[in-house]
Amino acid sequence: MAVASTNNTSIAYSLEAVPGTINTTPIFTVLPTTGGSPVSNITTAQSEVIRNDRQTTDLIRVDSDISGDINYEFDFPNYLPLVESLMRADATTGPVSLATATIDTAASTLSLAGIDTALEVGDIFWMSSATNPDNDMARVVTDTSTPGEITYAPPAPAGTTDGSTDVAVDITEIIKNGATCTPDTYTIRKKVTACGAGEYSYYYTGCEINTMNWNLATGSIITGTLGVMGLVEEISSTVPGQVGETDLPVTAYSIMNATSSVGAITIEGVNLGSCSFSSLDLSYDNQVNLAKSIGVDGACATAAFSVMITGSVEVYFNDLSAYNAFLNSTSFAVSIILEDADGNVFGINLPSCKFDTLDTPISGKDAFLMQSGSFIGLMDPTLGYTMKVSSYDAP
Repeated sequence: MAVASTNNTSIAYSLEAVPGTINTTPIFTVLPTTGGSPVSNITTAQSEVIRNDRQTTDLIRVDSDISGDINYEFDFPNYLPLVESLMRADATTGPVSLATATIDTAASTLSLAGIDTALEVGDIFWMSSATNPDNDMARVVTDTSTPGEITYAPPAPAGTTDGSTDVAVDITEIIKNGATCTPDTYTIRKKVTACGAGEYSYYYTGCEINTMNWNLATGSIITGTLGVMGLVEEISSTVPGQVGETDLPVTAYSIMNATSSVGAITIEGVNLGSCSFSSLDLSYDNQVNLAKSIGVDGACATAAFSVMITGSVEVYFNDLSAYNAFLNSTSFAVSIILEDADGNVFGINLPSCKFDTLDTPISGKDAFLMQSGSFIGLMDPTLGYTMKVSSYDAP
């Protein structure tokens, strides 16, 4: 007799029209995951009645709520929609599409009337040109004092013709962290298709994207976890689990890795040398909390407290620039630019960060000297945000 294995499971989500309620004839989008799921956290209480036979007469359910982590290998098309929900922006901007900019490869500038108003410091964009051999992604570093001009990094690809006037700049969407009062909520479904033993579905309603992180390490796939907080659980053993339920299959994708997918990772003001990061982890936490009420089994509502964006790094020791930033509580920007094999670009910019720990431990004989530390993302007083995500959908 066959028994079910984890290969017989799937995780899918459906954006709710009414928070906390499964849609009529719901459409579920299946996610590629590496494990994990929401769970129902049931609270029980046992009777405390005093008995001379020293026995306990009952154990009863008194509360429940939904939480859990979904593990993934990061890809662009399947996880970008959930990043948008994570950020809780009141609105997104884009697309931005500019043509016929003039490039100065020596100064790393692009010039075009209006480019300095269409783009903002920290925006990650796709730069292309019909007359140049390579197209590439870049980040807006500064809005110069010259009208219609920006500086960018990293430098343009080798072979780019200085003075070209046909450079195009494209961004599909720009998202800044926000505080919307109407965050996206999802019904998340865990399905088990047991060999010859039926189909079983767990529905977790009112789920909000609470946390998300990205883990980059040398020689590895970019991985992470997506944390959710929700209201209640429903279960079903019928097929389909909900009347009219349909599935959208996993979108074709290319997994990102910490080698070929990394366009650039920078810590502004820190001299990283030719060998830079050994690892970098970045975490975004909405601090969603569940409200409880007498007479309600499960959460009756949610609230997101202060957003917390943190990171940890391990870099090869090069000089004292990182340690001086730690000692002096100096603010710096962090940027991560990723591109998958299909040409989709995903960029993260944190314009104001500070180290809260940094050390240069001596691990022992015959080892690389590393600097290990953690940093916190802060609201930039000029730009007004803590984290911005820019994306470009490859045509």
